[in-house]
Amino acid sequence: MTDPDNAFFSDEIFGFHAQQAVEKSMKARLASLGVQYPKRHDLMVFINLLSDAGENVAGLYELVDLNPFGVQYRYESLPNDEEVIYRMNLLDKVEALFIRIEKLL
Repeated sequence: MTDPDNAFFSDEIFGFHAQQAVEKSMKARLASLGVQYPKRHDLMVFINLLSDAGENVAGLYELVDLNPFGVQYRYESLPNDEEVIYRMNLLDKVEALFIRIEKLL
């Protein structure tokens, strides 16, 4: 279900790009640490690798809800009973992660 304040494009598209921003940010940090990572779209895998590398992963677990947008909802529609994506809230979280990782690079 789309947040009515942001109905210019679908939640599937918005969620995909949010998931990709998070995934690429995490992969950038892993690469900067010299950590090899698999070619996957599972944010939990990258969070675990970051944690294993000694990184602070506080606040990252809530982004795992983006996983279905990396593959499944890229090709399928969200179910009608799916929870609304609050885009501004999600943008704030993605931006905070991006800034956090950018400072570490």
